Formats: sequence, structure tokens, C-alpha cells
Amino acid sequence: MISVLLYEYLRDLTNQEPLLVKPIQTGPFPDTDFYQACHIEKQNIVHFYSMSLEASPHIASRKEHQWIDLLVLKEKANVVLKKNRPTIFELAGGLLSPINDSQTMLDMIKLLQLPVILVADNYLGAINHTLLTTSLLQSESIPIAGLVFNSSKANEKNDMEDLSQWMTDKTGITQIGKLPYLEDLTHWLKSRTKKRELSKEWHLNVYK
Repeated sequence: MISVLLYEYLRDLTNQEPLLVKPIQTGPFPDTDFYQACHIEKQNIVHFYSMSLEASPHIASRKEHQWIDLLVLKEKANVVLKKNRPTIFELAGGLLSPINDSQTMLDMIKLLQLPVILVADNYLGAINHTLLTTSLLQSESIPIAGLVFNSSKANEKNDMEDLSQWMTDKTGITQIGKLPYLEDLTHWLKSRTKKRELSKEWHLNVYK
């Protein structure tokens, strides 16, 4: 859902139709179908590997007799990037989620050499999770474009405010914006006006 809002934000910021890329997806309900349900046109959605089994990519690809090759993935990504349009790559899982028997999402990020946007939620353990992720990215000299704070729990607005301020102060990473808890998120994401309302106060410097 953050990717859908970033798509809308970048469309307004750059006056171009962005590309939304899901390099690897697993499960019976692909994210690319969800993007279309949010009124992103099919020609602006890209995926490279898709498995129907709901499992980690390295397990799903093995059971469905696909091999995820990062060099092939990079070639496909370069074709997309040469279109010179705002492009969002949404990963599957966390940094150390395995892609195949020897490589992880972190290896893919390093290969693509793109800045990372981190999404932090307000669940128990989010601080530890976000700080560990930040530390790992920084240790690999991977640029972090900013933080987006997502509230998946109702009636915790103050907690999210405290959490976002603390993390921003602690890490020194720019805060791109926040997504408040929404009872019917799908309803919001299907309306361009509502999507723009949700991201109207966001700030992302990658394209400025």
C-alpha cells in the first residue's frame, strides 16, 4: 500500500506516469493484481518472477521449478530503468529474506544500486526491526532515501507520533511521511483524490 501511495506522489511530483516494479512475488494473490485494483494501469506495472505458492521466494521458486537469477533480474531492471521514468521497486520480505540458496534481498539491492525507502509500522518490536535494518544498510553503504511510518493499529495516533519522532531523531534519516490507520484502506487506495490526500504532506528528495 505504501508503494501505491508513492506511485501517486511521484506522479504528481514529476508529472510523469511512474513504473511500479515487483521483481519477485509469491502467493495466490499477486501484488501486481492489487496494484491494478488500486487503479494503476497494467502497462505501468512490471514483475520479473511470480510464483503461486505463498512462501519465501527461495522455497516457492524451488517447488515451482524456477531459478531466480540476480544477473538476469538486473538485466530486466536495467531495461525498465532505461525508460527514464520514476520507478519504484517493491521488495518481497526483509533485507535478509532469501531469494535463492545463496542470495538475499540485500544482494538484489546492492546489485541494483538504488536508494532504499524504509517502512516502519507501530507493532511491538518495530523499533528494533527498523534500527537493525538501518544499521545493515548503512554498513553496506546503501543510501536510505527516507522513512515512511505506517500505522496498522487503530487509536494509536499518539504512539505513532512518538515513534516516528524518536526514530527520526535516533537515525538521522529523513521522514518522508506517515500513513494513519484507516478502517477501509482499499476504499482509499481506489480513489486518486483520496490517495493524493494521504500523501499530500509527504516529502521525497530523490527526484528534486
